[in-house]
Amino acid sequence: MKKICLFLISLVSIHVSAQTALFSINTNGLISNTQARFIDPQDPSVNTLSYSLGSAVSVTAGGSAWTIKTGRYKGWENEPGDFDVIEISKGGTRKLLYKSYLGIMKIIDAPNQWYASQMAPYSRNGYFIETSLSSTSKALFFLGQNYGSDLSQLIIIVMTGNDVKVVFNRPMAIENINNTANNFSLTLESEIVEVVDSDGTPTNEKSPTHTIYQQGQILYFRNN
Repeated sequence: MKKICLFLISLVSIHVSAQTALFSINTNGLISNTQARFIDPQDPSVNTLSYSLGSAVSVTAGGSAWTIKTGRYKGWENEPGDFDVIEISKGGTRKLLYKSYLGIMKIIDAPNQWYASQMAPYSRNGYFIETSLSSTSKALFFLGQNYGSDLSQLIIIVMTGNDVKVVFNRPMAIENINNTANNFSLTLESEIVEVVDSDGTPTNEKSPTHTIYQQGQILYFRNN
């Protein structure tokens, strides 16, 4: 089935005071207190779409082996993006299913995929960036398909030995990545700003920038 999309995207700055934790983790490894303002709802039109899964990638967190598989909707093989579905399971039981309407990109260094190229040096599998938040928790960073000059969807999934959740899912441009041990951070832009007016005159406008950074085993968001 051919996917025909018309996009009208309103890019609105995320207003937060000081810093905001994207989630919390209790002593049992359960993830809670995710922030609705940082998680765009999934398009309900994909709920009934069937999909085929590809090969698996294993990630260990908190002593538990998690299996991550990506998939495509049936009939959408020629649509933008490399995959549409992220399925995460433990012990053969599915624990998280993320379904995208816009498509998700592989993390490869390609001249026409600027956002993905930024992430490519930090991905060991070509599908996501994996970083340790603590000895018992990890974060996975996926990148949605961009259309023209639109921003890509940045998808962040956090897992412990006992839980896995989406904690961030918003359109963002990645300006810089710091993936040093225990000090992970992303510098992001949330709007596309024209650098010249219609008559070619340079503007002084700058895109709002933000940082997602690690503090202990929690990721925080702040406006710069």
